[in-house]
Amino acid sequence: MGPFLMISIAAASALFVLMIKLNIRRVLGYDAAVDFISTTMLVGMFSGTITGMAAAVFAGCLLSIMLLIAKKLVGYERLERVGLQLRWRYYPPAWRQ
Repeated sequence: MGPFLMISIAAASALFVLMIKLNIRRVLGYDAAVDFISTTMLVGMFSGTITGMAAAVFAGCLLSIMLLIAKKLVGYERLERVGLQLRWRYYPPAWRQ
């Protein structure tokens, strides 16, 4: 159980750090799509053994929890149309309102 858990935590943490580098608020605006794509990617990367698949699913769950907590703490931005232009609109976290 040790290596399985460490691989899952490492994979989820690596993806989360990458999302922070890509502007986490904009990533969090589309968290459901990001969660689905990243979990699918992890399953594809770790497929081949039952342990790899379990590690991928667990890493996807960890990443989903991290995204949910981050969205509640820092808020998110979504791309919206204002007139003929597209702009990023910031939505503050619920605890700040």
